[in-house]
Amino acid sequence: MATKPQEARAFLDANPDIEAVQLVITDANGIGRGKNIAREELEPFFRIDQQVPAPLDARPTFREVHEDRLWHWLYLPVARAAEFVTTLVTVLQRGRISVYLTYSFVTLLVLLLFVR
Repeated sequence: MATKPQEARAFLDANPDIEAVQLVITDANGIGRGKNIAREELEPFFRIDQQVPAPLDARPTFREVHEDRLWHWLYLPVARAAEFVTTLVTVLQRGRISVYLTYSFVTLLVLLLFVR
């Protein structure tokens, strides 16, 4: 059964007196390991989506999706900024040669100022 981050947030909002949650996480050998986590740390755990079949399922299928916790906060904004700069440079490169050469010259001057 998969639980969404919105469900974890709704649970915590409905129960403001909860300070910590006890989790049992199974390792690769199926051995459960207990851990106490603060309520602020609960939501990132739900970035893991697991679907495990029933014990008597004739055709069991397992599914597990992990999302990087820093992807939405760190990598995605950097990737979007790089894509934006790339579109600006692409527009500049598709323009007239005089504009492109002027841009190249200004870039070289700026780099020389940084090197000094």
